[in-house]
Amino acid sequence: MSSSDMLSIPSSNPNLPPKVKDAREMFKYAAIFFLIAALINGLWGLWDIFRGLLWSSVWWGSTYYSGFRIFYGIFRIVLAVVAIVIKGKFVDNIITPIDQGRYQESKDNMILYMILGFIFGLVLSGVLILLGYMKMDEVDFQAKNCPDCRSSLRYIQQYDNWYCDNCGDYKVPVHAAESPTTPSPGQQQPQQPQQQQQQPQQQPQQQPPPTQQQQAPQQSPAPPQQQQQENQCPDCSGEMRYIDEYDRWYCDNCQEYK
Repeated sequence: MSSSDMLSIPSSNPNLPPKVKDAREMFKYAAIFFLIAALINGLWGLWDIFRGLLWSSVWWGSTYYSGFRIFYGIFRIVLAVVAIVIKGKFVDNIITPIDQGRYQESKDNMILYMILGFIFGLVLSGVLILLGYMKMDEVDFQAKNCPDCRSSLRYIQQYDNWYCDNCGDYKVPVHAAESPTTPSPGQQQPQQPQQQQQQPQQQPQQQPPPTQQQQAPQQSPAPPQQQQQENQCPDCSGEMRYIDEYDRWYCDNCQEYK
């Protein structure tokens, strides 16, 4: 990471959900307060070093005082450097994942930077991160994973739909914590058909994948006109269950894999 990247703040993604956009704005100001804290500590440290050198040159017998001022000034400069480094990591681990739709990943890292904000961000950075965390806590991010590849989905606000960059298609989100369960002991265990060992056909991408940071809402990919839910049986339209052991979807109505 270059010095310019550590001091800059990326522009916001226009397709963020409203509450996430408000939280992202708080995180932007938290990053700014990290920079303000670095500036204050840096100037304070330089002033203390200057006072220590000036005092030692005027009063030759005050070695202890001048040495203390110089040491304290160096300590302040170190705090300034630490604040700048934390701000850069804060942007990489909190703000950038939000712009890319990886909300839960960003939320999982906030506690650490909240503590660092109270220590190195003039307390205000910690307060803003706490408020942003509470704002994002109002949104259910666990239901934003692809039902096929289990990767994070990105929300396209223009079409009110969720897009998987890995699959290159719009998907119906599922809970990341809900791993598909196998049939209970009292239920008949479906067997994997031997004749269906071939790989499933790859669905053609109907639209090009959206960029990670969309410049305008009109650049968002249009959702497919007739998109079938991934967990819906193509024959009986019933809901299918994901069998993790075989990595397949099973229809209880048809009693076979689909």
